[in-house]
Amino acid sequence: MTEAEWLHHTTDLAALVGRLDDRRGASRRKCALLVVAFCRRLWHLLADDRSRVGVEYTEALADDPEGTDRHWPRSYPRSAPENACYEAPDAPFGPLQAAAHLAYEVSGFLLWGAGDPERALELSELGRLTVAADRGGVSGSPDQEVTAHCVLVRDIFGNPFRPVFVNPEWRTSTVLALAQQMYDSRDFSAMPILADALEGAGCADEAMLAHCRGPGPHVRGCFCVDAILGKT
Repeated sequence: MTEAEWLHHTTDLAALVGRLDDRRGASRRKCALLVVAFCRRLWHLLADDRSRVGVEYTEALADDPEGTDRHWPRSYPRSAPENACYEAPDAPFGPLQAAAHLAYEVSGFLLWGAGDPERALELSELGRLTVAADRGGVSGSPDQEVTAHCVLVRDIFGNPFRPVFVNPEWRTSTVLALAQQMYDSRDFSAMPILADALEGAGCADEAMLAHCRGPGPHVRGCFCVDAILGKT
């Protein structure tokens, strides 16, 4: 894979994920946030709160891997995501069950010893099948979803051919506050403002500034925000 294919042309998710694996650029945290992003694309199908709890649990563990007990809500049994999957109203094989199944699988992503790019690729495929079920098997919809997943990979992992470097001088109070606020809220609408703040602090990294000003979508784990906050 060339750098141009990574940045613009390929819709081969397996090739993107394979590149991450080859370059060892995919931390368990980043992979966990990627599969969470897959689920959040289908949030409207996760009508059962038990499914959402499982996804949110993995998201919390991504930043606090020692908090397995601390982040699980006491009002739900640990079996809640699995129960939601098998009790989905359109079981078997309808879109609600497919989405609940994805949420159940993601809820154990960091706990079952498979928090890696290959497992993320498997869950992406499950997300594609869910979209196909939700749209009644409309021709082409899974391909549209894999394209969207490729965009998420690039948002979270950046460009492995040119790892991002953040000069400490760019981390002004404004830059840090904007990045932290977006990370905490999952509202990335201020990304263009972040680009302006970075530029004002002396950042001349064209790729980083273009990503901040680009159409997105941006999700928790975005490589620019992560780099500013010192997350890996």
